[in-house]
Amino acid sequence: MARAFKLVVTDMDGTFLNHQGEFSMERLKAVIENFKRKGILFAAASGRSLSNLETTFAEVKNDMAFIAENGTLVSYESAVIFEAAIPKAHYLQALADLRQVPHFNPKNVILSGRQGAYILAQADSAFFDYMSYYYGNLRRVADFEEINDSILKIDTKFPPEHTDISEQLINQQLQDLTAVTTGFGAIDIITKNINKGTAVQKLCERLGVSSQDVLAFGDNLNDYEMLAYAGCAVAPKNARKEIKRLADQIIADHKEFSVMSYIEKL
Repeated sequence: MARAFKLVVTDMDGTFLNHQGEFSMERLKAVIENFKRKGILFAAASGRSLSNLETTFAEVKNDMAFIAENGTLVSYESAVIFEAAIPKAHYLQALADLRQVPHFNPKNVILSGRQGAYILAQADSAFFDYMSYYYGNLRRVADFEEINDSILKIDTKFPPEHTDISEQLINQQLQDLTAVTTGFGAIDIITKNINKGTAVQKLCERLGVSSQDVLAFGDNLNDYEMLAYAGCAVAPKNARKEIKRLADQIIADHKEFSVMSYIEKL
């Protein structure tokens, strides 16, 4: 681990967080103080919204960068440096096309935007409450047509056993957008050719560092391009097999806070 990095970026769910969605803020504070002395920037890369990430890392948010919405939004030094919004015509057409995909349920759709997130009024209350954890400003709307916001992502839910085939079917249906599985039956739909890898590249360009200066951690398919881009890719033991094949190193299960233990040694 003697290699010097300039950017350390990690996925959240299934990677940095344990199985209960937790991490130690005190341990992270110590890591970030060490990173600052060594000229290393810490970043979180997630399918979560920027507001969720900033709340999660509230105590250290001014000392790190954020890649939100699976790469469609990059924030550094409290400013958005990259955004890839979906044109309204595209996301409305996508929602119409999704009705051709088996197991698609419009009541399980969330549109995530800059100002908030949106769900249909007829959505189940339990689902609304559950998703409010990930989207702090979740609002019910009668129709997605009425939204007046910059939409970054379409969040859909499918039965976990049908996720992979559903992702393939969605990508066959959509023209201008792309679908990626994020785990636990979730499929995110974002602007084509945008992902966590392109977002890390944008951040590197801003920092003036190369891909070889990047250490990245991830466990799922939405982390693939980020890990492929990074000079060093690390996956927890619980990662999908495609990710473990790509990784330069496999570490312990995320339940053991293996990413935190790793970065404490840098």
